[in-house]
Amino acid sequence: MLVRDRTIWGGNKIQDQWGTGIHKVAEHLDNDTYVIEPADGHGSARVENRAELQVCPPYCATEDSW
Repeated sequence: MLVRDRTIWGGNKIQDQWGTGIHKVAEHLDNDTYVIEPADGHGSARVENRAELQVCPPYCATEDSW
């Protein structure tokens, strides 16, 4: 999963709105709420709304890229 990058401020119509880190879903809490953690295992888990998540393209979701 890719997570929306909320650190960009201002007019960002042409910038990439998704972060570069790959995450995996650890738990589904509610209708739109997920617990995600970094796919490489380094870092802490956090809760995100599904509107802030996007499925990785096939080329970045392989285990070789972790």
